[in-house]
Amino acid sequence: MRAKWEISSRDEFIRDWKKNIVFFLFWASVSLFILIFLPERTWEIKFHGLIAIGIIGIWRYLWFLINVINAFIYRYFVFPQLKKKAFKSPFKYPKRVYFMIPSYKEDFEVSRQVFTALALEVYKIPSEVYVFVAVGSDEEAKYIERIIKIHDPLNRIYVKFLRQEMGKRVAMGHTLRAIARHFNYPLNWHEDYHNDVVIFMDGDTVLGRDVLRKTLPYFRTFPNVGAITTDEGINYLGKNPVIYLWYKLKFAQRHLLMMSHSLYKKVLTLTGRLSLFRAPIVLSEDFIRYIEADYLDHYLFGRFRFLMGDDKSTWFYLLKEGWDMLYIPDAIAWSTEDRSGNFFKVSASLMFRWYGNMLRNNWRAIKLGPKKIGSFFIWLAILDQRISMWTTLVGPVGVTLLSLFISPFYWAFYIVWVIWTRMMQILVIDLFSKLNPSIIHLLLLLYNQWAGAIIKIYASANLSKQRWAKKTSQAVEAQIEDYKLARKVLHIVIILFFTFSFIIFIGIYIGVFKVENVVLLLKFMLQG
Repeated sequence: MRAKWEISSRDEFIRDWKKNIVFFLFWASVSLFILIFLPERTWEIKFHGLIAIGIIGIWRYLWFLINVINAFIYRYFVFPQLKKKAFKSPFKYPKRVYFMIPSYKEDFEVSRQVFTALALEVYKIPSEVYVFVAVGSDEEAKYIERIIKIHDPLNRIYVKFLRQEMGKRVAMGHTLRAIARHFNYPLNWHEDYHNDVVIFMDGDTVLGRDVLRKTLPYFRTFPNVGAITTDEGINYLGKNPVIYLWYKLKFAQRHLLMMSHSLYKKVLTLTGRLSLFRAPIVLSEDFIRYIEADYLDHYLFGRFRFLMGDDKSTWFYLLKEGWDMLYIPDAIAWSTEDRSGNFFKVSASLMFRWYGNMLRNNWRAIKLGPKKIGSFFIWLAILDQRISMWTTLVGPVGVTLLSLFISPFYWAFYIVWVIWTRMMQILVIDLFSKLNPSIIHLLLLLYNQWAGAIIKIYASANLSKQRWAKKTSQAVEAQIEDYKLARKVLHIVIILFFTFSFIIFIGIYIGVFKVENVVLLLKFMLQG
């Protein structure tokens, strides 16, 4: 039986299109009313500043368009061919499938959904299945074991529990070593061992319908595929509808970008919620140690360990080793989320965590270069992750300067431009992911772009500060040798310098500031 969040029908399809029409008409009307009620003198302002902003904005819209074209080609031309080839062989499933699941004191109802779905999906494949679960208590282990036994009448699933008390990365390391001992045991050896699969899965991830059947065959067919990740849906148990809509938008954007990147046989993250790996890669001591003790050498903070972001560490390891990574758009895993409370606190905390994980890996990925990565486009996408935090803010910063120094009506025209560009983005995203846009989604997209850019800039100056996933108030500073107050002050000075320089550059570019005046100001500041 399908889970309630997977149900779809023709009536729902019709309602989805009605939502699109309502969404379009609402925001088109808002933009029209803004233009109608502008005073006549508004049209006398000079538009060269907005045109200058638009020229830089072309990069962002062109980049979006390129990703849309890539996603379309992958979804409707390349992926069907990959799928046809993968499912052509009668021997398409691996002999052994291992699950590596960190599940630290999850709610029992969540665990029931997770392991019920796992047991049901396991019975759809012929492989031997071994489930290794790192738990936080004996009660959790007993409950999970009882759930699996209920849905495993033939005792096909081997289950082993490990206790985790020192954080997720250490738990992952211990669990992978336990799997490696079973995998490498001489009596368990078989000729097709290199096609065995280890599935990394969070303790709050519910497997979607047929997800194992839709993903496992690619490993045997494509020997250079090192990892696979899937589409992600939201099983929201919280009470804040805005958070739910925000998650839907994030996952819809992710779906489009993942398809675009997978066209080049790479992705930009191997999602910790659910990713599948070729067993010999992740069961090597080199990989396990990498996950346990990944670190960053930073010019300001020195060397510090990563406390989270394991999905980025796994991704970078496969990237530098030259493995292909595929995204399977017709397979889905459901993320169980129960966050409620203040939307801005919850979303800002999550974005700080995501962007911090991304930035801690971004520069070392850039340094690999296009040749090592195997794709100039993917290298450019990694580079764009770093520069987008500035280019995204060109519009709002530039228009704010124009409004402050020339005319406040610049914002009116910019709002109309923003409404139409973001409205088109939302509708295009919906074509790929069935977002079913709500009116509020346009505002959430703007929030993701503008607030996300600011948070990314802040995260870039605080890479040693790492925030736990489900505790928005708990921030942890990585242990740094010789950490001094001077470093804290210095990183604040650096971020203020870059921010000030960015504002001055935009002001000169759009004609608000004169170069000679800026030079005089700098001379005055230096002399004073």
